[in-house]
Amino acid sequence: LAGLLFVGQFVATYLTLTTGKYGYAGLQMGLVFPMVIVANPSEFGSITPAVERLEGILLGLGASIVVAGLWPRFRLAETLPERPPPPTALPGEMDV
Repeated sequence: LAGLLFVGQFVATYLTLTTGKYGYAGLQMGLVFPMVIVANPSEFGSITPAVERLEGILLGLGASIVVAGLWPRFRLAETLPERPPPPTALPGEMDV
């Protein structure tokens, strides 16, 4: 069990650090993996905790949909002027 937990956390950390803008998925994996692997002995063989977790996920998804529907839309991205492209080198740095 300890080896499986180590491998899962290692993969989650690797994904967090190497996948760029999708690194948050690795972070979430690192947070959830121990919760799934390490369980109380009383929860083994019972479907109740799994159903409760699924209900929590669906409730959170529903709440996020309601908030997204009621939240006002901001047109900030449309009103800002375009930014110039970033410089290729930092000021004072030499091209080698």
